[in-house]
Amino acid sequence: LYTSTGCMSNRDEAPARTALLFMVFAQASLYMTEPATDSHHETMADVSSRYFLAAEHQLQKERGQVRLASVQARLAQCFWLLSQSRINHCWTLFGTTAHLALAIGLNRGKKTEAQGRTGKIETECRRRTFWCAYTLDKYLAAALGRPRTFHEEDIDQELPSCIDDSDLE
Repeated sequence: LYTSTGCMSNRDEAPARTALLFMVFAQASLYMTEPATDSHHETMADVSSRYFLAAEHQLQKERGQVRLASVQARLAQCFWLLSQSRINHCWTLFGTTAHLALAIGLNRGKKTEAQGRTGKIETECRRRTFWCAYTLDKYLAAALGRPRTFHEEDIDQELPSCIDDSDLE
């Protein structure tokens, strides 16, 4: 984003990446302090909701294959919905998110790595995204008393590395 001054280099992946950025803004704005003077009388919760809706709009523009950024954006939406006490909406969206994660094989680490199609950063992002989704799946199943989406026999993804992001290069 910085090197291209806001233009996404891969147009096919741009909606998902833009949605992911909007979700980062949505989550961050929930924890910002209210400004002392606000000419529009808008709360940070309203700003956060607008970012969420902007991300939703971007995800509706997606075409083609499922991408990691798309799963990450939807997973961020799930966490945002939980922060708004909208657990049933979260569970509904998580069903789609989990199936997209399975479709791109986030649950399969060894098979993907054996094909050699991912670098260190991509591999670590895939691991972190999957285990985040796995944890949310367990939480939603326990909280709502519903069956889990991910099944242990379908998972061979390694746990994320215990490494700082700056050391991944």
